Order: sequence, then structure tokens, then C-alpha cells
Amino acid sequence: GQGRYADSIRDFDSALALAPSMMEAHHNRAMALAALGRVDEALAGLDEAIRLGPAHEKLYTNRGFLLLQLGRAGGARDSFDLAVAHKPDHALALWNRGLANLSLGAFDQGWRDYEHRWAVEHFRKIAGQAAGLSGRFDLHLPAAQALAGQRVMLLAEQGVGDVVMFASMIPDVIAIASRVTLACEPRLCRLMAQSFPGLDVVAMAPSHFFMPPFDRLLPGGSLGRLFRNRWEEFPGTPYLVPSREASDRWAEILGPKTAQRRIGLSWRGGMAGTRRGDRSMALASLKP
Repeated sequence: GQGRYADSIRDFDSALALAPSMMEAHHNRAMALAALGRVDEALAGLDEAIRLGPAHEKLYTNRGFLLLQLGRAGGARDSFDLAVAHKPDHALALWNRGLANLSLGAFDQGWRDYEHRWAVEHFRKIAGQAAGLSGRFDLHLPAAQALAGQRVMLLAEQGVGDVVMFASMIPDVIAIASRVTLACEPRLCRLMAQSFPGLDVVAMAPSHFFMPPFDRLLPGGSLGRLFRNRWEEFPGTPYLVPSREASDRWAEILGPKTAQRRIGLSWRGGMAGTRRGDRSMALASLKP
């Protein structure tokens, strides 16, 4: 609990020296290894815990997490299936099974499971103000056409990168609804307004924000199940448009263009609750 993972592994080793078949010690030791980035060792330890039993949804869910980290989405999905078999309403396993299915291109099933994120306490902590309004979301719309002629209020959720990604479906909403408003972080407002003519944009203040009258309230991450259930539904076209002011400012900062492409690198990612340490690197590592 203090993040002293190496110390905890030594204690778990001592416990296992006394009781080699202690399932919980194998499980907790595996999660400490995972926290240190030793994912392959952690997976072996978790498999041993499952072998010793009795296995339960937490073990299979954590095994799925590790397999996702290793890029083995198919195996992860199988582990989440086992977790759900043990506990059919296990929201954490359902949500992450959704992520595994999305990684595998099984979009229809993936988006359905992805809706279970709102029942996961950890997710609600990183979803910001959207979490407080989740009880009012239209999470069970039968089809995108249910938005026809409606005033739709979209709420940004999760981090800036997720907002930018899900924004690719804003044109799909605009094409159907009578009016679309997006509430997002102030730093994204200009980009969103510039990129999507016909979109109203409001800034999400730290404690509150103004919401105009609406008929449907949707989190941005729920647009996928309405508009992206098959590969053919991904248009593959650019959708973000910088303002002339921003373009001119960066042209001045970067100076004359001397090659066909200029590539920017981001070396920090994530938030405190979304594995920032695993998603960032030292700038010096990029120097070579």
C-alpha cells in the first residue's frame, strides 16, 4: 500500500517459504511484480495462484490486465470471460473485456461491454465531472437514429487524448441531431469549435458549467456503440482543424520549413489515476 513493492515481494517470499500453497501470497506477490514492470514473472505467479485455487473473479480479472499489458488481447478476453463466468455483474471485468474486444476489432461487443465503465469506482474518479452526471446519461439508446431531431449534449470524459479521439464522431452526431453541444476542458474549446462547424462548445469549469436545454445527454466515449460497430464505419479522414491564429503562431515558433515533415514527440502521458508512470519517459531518453 506504500508502493514499496520490492520490500513486499521479500515478505511474500518469506510467507511462501512457510506456506508454499498459499494462494493469496502468490496473487499479491504477482501484483507487486507487475507494479515493478516485471509482467511476465507476474503472469507466471498469477497462473500459479489460479492453479492452487480457489480461483475467483479477481484473479482472472488481474490476469486479463497483465495479458493486455503484454499485448495479448485474445488471452485477456478469455480471462475476463472467466471472471464474468464467476461473477456475471463484475463491472471491472466487463469494462476491460470491452477494451480487449475493441483491440481485436470486435467493436459491437466491445462497445457494449465498455458501457460498464460507469459502474467502476476507479473509472468514475478519472472521469471528472461527467461521473457526477452519469445517472442522467442515455446509455441504452437502441440506435444512432434515436438522436434524430434531438438536442444532444455531449460531455467530455477521461483525458484530453480520449476527448480528441472520440471527437472523430462529432460529425456523425451533427448529421443527425438538431443541435449538438460539447462540454470539454477550456484548452480544447477553440480547437473543437474550429474543427466542427455547427457545434456549440462550452467550457467545463472546475466545479460547474452551463448546460443549455437538451433532450439527450451522452458521454463522448459512448458514441462508438452508435457509430463505429464495423470497420467500414471508420471514415479514416482528418477531422481536426487548427485556427489560423494557432497555425501562424506555430509557424513563427518553428521557423521556415526545411523538410517535408516536422514531427512532434510527446514524452509524457496519462493522469495520476491512469498509469502516468508507465506512459511517460525521461526526455533525455529521446536525445539519441
